[in-house]
Amino acid sequence: EFHYLHCTAAPPGGLVEPAAFTSISQRILAGLNERKWHAVYLSLHGAMATVNNPTPELDLLKSVRDMIGSVPLGASFDLHAHLSAEMAALLDATSGYHTYPHVDMDAAARRTLALLIAKAEGRARPAIAVAKVPAIMPSFNMRTADGPMAELQELAGMWRRQRGMLDVTIYGGFAYGDSPFAGPSVVAVAEKDQKLAQRCAKAIAAEFLKRKQQFHVRLPRPADGLAQAMKAEGEGPAIVLDPADNPLSGGIGDTSGLFQALFDSNRRRAPSSPFSGTRPWWTCATSWVSAFRSRPSSAGGSRPISAPPCRSRPRS
Repeated sequence: EFHYLHCTAAPPGGLVEPAAFTSISQRILAGLNERKWHAVYLSLHGAMATVNNPTPELDLLKSVRDMIGSVPLGASFDLHAHLSAEMAALLDATSGYHTYPHVDMDAAARRTLALLIAKAEGRARPAIAVAKVPAIMPSFNMRTADGPMAELQELAGMWRRQRGMLDVTIYGGFAYGDSPFAGPSVVAVAEKDQKLAQRCAKAIAAEFLKRKQQFHVRLPRPADGLAQAMKAEGEGPAIVLDPADNPLSGGIGDTSGLFQALFDSNRRRAPSSPFSGTRPWWTCATSWVSAFRSRPSSAGGSRPISAPPCRSRPRS
């Protein structure tokens, strides 16, 4: 029997206001205090920071552990989480996303819950180890379909298939999140074998460090990226993304450089351009999709740290 206590979610953003985090934490703890539990599961990001606290999720885990005592506690994390041995020591079960873009969030939850239930029922005795990679990696080359992260995920898969291993998750970290645990990490879970878990985590972390330079790639300018996309072969759409638009990566969710380049290119094969903004953006998007620009529109660039607003020019 499952009981859901509280769910709060948001798109990528900046530092969380302390009052907001306090409110969320209090609701979770109040719910936990309502009854006795056989096990507790938290779905966390792992790289959250508040205005005055670089490790709020560690504090939340400590508070939950203090409240539930020896009751099994599990948590799943985003691939870009900042994990630490101190966090792992509070957990009985854990897993994280294996994909970027993140298309296995539900699978990460199922893995964690399955391990947590096995722990609660006495069918598993997870031993968790964390190995940190002494580096800060940009996230835009952490895609798991190809490149260095894909190679590391393949290695993690080989370890998962070994006798005694319960889970292996590679975390790339979030380079722009100011945390004492910043940087990549490998979390390995083995059945009652701490040495095996440590050996696995350290081995993959060493391979991660060997590929350090492969994560530092030079990105094309917006116009060049669009030109490459238009030459892409194969079925399905070609997607052009702007990693600088990620809050704390340099933008605030409405950087306009790539979108402006799209307008300036006069290309008509772009069905959409997801973008955080107010109503003028929707006017702008609609006029682009329909190739109909009856009046000037603007979108994005709402703050000085962003590029100027994208401006459409009406057709005569």
